[in-house]
Amino acid sequence: SHADELKIDTNNFVMTGRSAGAQIVLTTAYTGNEKGVKGVAAFYGPNDMLWSYDNPDKPLIMDSRLVQRDFLGGSPTEVPDRYIAESPILHVTSQTVPTLLVHGVIDAHVYYKQSVRLVNKLNEYKVKNMLLTLPWATHGCEYNLNGPSGQLSIYSMERFFYAVTQMKN
Repeated sequence: SHADELKIDTNNFVMTGRSAGAQIVLTTAYTGNEKGVKGVAAFYGPNDMLWSYDNPDKPLIMDSRLVQRDFLGGSPTEVPDRYIAESPILHVTSQTVPTLLVHGVIDAHVYYKQSVRLVNKLNEYKVKNMLLTLPWATHGCEYNLNGPSGQLSIYSMERFFYAVTQMKN
């Protein structure tokens, strides 16, 4: 409602999120319920809730199955529709917005394989995408913006944001 006074172009958004926030922005961008989204940048986010449940964190890190049950209201057998609804990988189509993924290979919380699987699905549908793979990085890798992960992430995001907001549909 204040877009004009704040000089916000409501037809030219790029969404970004980290970890659980990445899952939220990917789901939002991929389901097409938000207008004006030109792209999405997701950092080490779970994108397949069913796969995540079947491949939980190591117990010393966290009880990720409990977190998922709390978030979605039960297990996949109890509320399968919620797991499907909140799995961005299951919403990829040829109309999916361009996607930038950033993930550390040694992430012990959200496994790097999730981003690889999503890239494969995006490629299957010929959706423009890039996976910035950080071989040394863990979960939360870009938190220090002056470190190598932070610098590479910011550089990639700036170029991605510029590219997708300048694209002609």
